[in-house]
Amino acid sequence: TVKGSSYVAGISGIVEQITTSMNSGDIHGDGIVGGIGGYWAECSTENKIFTLNDNANYGDVYSNDTAGGIIGRIEITAKSGTTSKFDMHRTVYGKVINSANYANIEAVCAGGICGYAKGIGTFIKWTYGRDNFIGIVSFENCINNSNIISSNTAGAILGYAESHEHSSYLYAGQFVVKNTFWLNDIASLIGIEHVYGDTNRTEEHSVENSGWYSHNTSQCMFNDTDVVELLNQWVINNSNADITYKKWKYETVDGYACP
Repeated sequence: TVKGSSYVAGISGIVEQITTSMNSGDIHGDGIVGGIGGYWAECSTENKIFTLNDNANYGDVYSNDTAGGIIGRIEITAKSGTTSKFDMHRTVYGKVINSANYANIEAVCAGGICGYAKGIGTFIKWTYGRDNFIGIVSFENCINNSNIISSNTAGAILGYAESHEHSSYLYAGQFVVKNTFWLNDIASLIGIEHVYGDTNRTEEHSVENSGWYSHNTSQCMFNDTDVVELLNQWVINNSNADITYKKWKYETVDGYACP
C-alpha cells in the first residue's frame, strides 16, 4: 500500500514518461492520486505527441480529491511561440494508450483511466490569417474493468474534462476516445465536461469504437460482439509507424473474463 498527500501513485507521483509499468498495490492519498502516475503535464509550441504507453493497474485507488486508474490528472498545452500573423496550425497530443485498469477507483472526482484532464489551446486572429494551437487529451486502446465510486463526479474513462483558454483568445482543447471499453454501464464515458472562459461553446470531443461491455466467465460482449475481437480488429486497422497498438487477449480477474 502507498499512502501520501499531494501527488501519489504506484509508479511516479509527477510523471514525465511511463511505459510498460504495472501496479498491484493499493494507493491512498488526499490530493491527486493515480494507479500508475499522479500528475502529468506537457507543453509545446510545435506539433507533438506525448504518450503514457502500455501500463496496467491492479491496485484500488482512493483519494479525498481526484483519482484515476492510470493517471490522476493530465494537462496538455498547445502554446504559441513566435507569432506568424499568417495561418499557423499546431496540435499537441497527450495520449494514454494500450493501458488498463482492473481495480476500484474511489474519489470526489474519479475516472477509470484518468480522474481530471485539461486541454489548453490558443487562437489568435491576425489581419491576414489566424493561428490555431490545440491541446488534445486522447485515450486510445484502453480498458477499464472495474467500479468507479464518487461523491461528486465519476466517469467510466475520464472523471472531469476541461477545455481552458491560454490567452485572451479562446481556442478550446479537445478530448478523444478511441477503441476504449469499460465494464458494465457504471458511469458516463466522461463524468463532467466544462469549457472555461466561454459559456457559449460546447465541449469538443470525439468517440470511436468505444462503449461498455458485460462479461461472464469466458468472454466480454459489446452488444452482440466479442469485445476482444472488436479491440483487435481496430488495432490491426490503425497501428502504424508512429504508434503501435497492442492486441488483447482474455485473462481471468475475480473469476470473470476481461481483456
